[in-house]
Amino acid sequence: MIRTFIVATAFVASLGACSKKSEQAAKLPALQPVKLGKLSLTMDVPGAATVTDENVGENPGVRVFGEDFGAIFVVALPQAITVEEAKTAVAKEIGIGQGKPGPVAPTNPTSETLSDGFALTYKYTLYKAGGGEAVGENTGIAVYRTIGGKVVRCHGIPADDALQPTFLTSCKSLR
Repeated sequence: MIRTFIVATAFVASLGACSKKSEQAAKLPALQPVKLGKLSLTMDVPGAATVTDENVGENPGVRVFGEDFGAIFVVALPQAITVEEAKTAVAKEIGIGQGKPGPVAPTNPTSETLSDGFALTYKYTLYKAGGGEAVGENTGIAVYRTIGGKVVRCHGIPADDALQPTFLTSCKSLR
């Protein structure tokens, strides 16, 4: 229960984090390494980035923000989870993020097996505040990895689908 709340809190925080348009995705600068402070990890992101502490519940985490890509959140988790557990958590997060009383199932969830974890991408419908009519669709990304004995979740919601490969590349570059 606490883990669901922790993950949901980070998800809600990431809903409005990105603000760039798809035409800008094609103009992204080269990837640059950025140190993730208290997590003692490094990741590659396009252009300059600011890293701030962003604990999620009791779990240490950081928010990586760049004008060229928006926000990516990286949080240490107490234990690894499976792809199926991640899909269930995402459905709960989407529901909480939109003020729904229950889970909102993502559409087209796809997972990619990595040598040290997995990447999950999914789409979900956005609704007007208060649960009214559908107003669009978003793509979410969550990458779960075990790096140097630490279980981490790297996630974000690209402003549009054109940024999805950038988010995935950045999350996969964690070291």
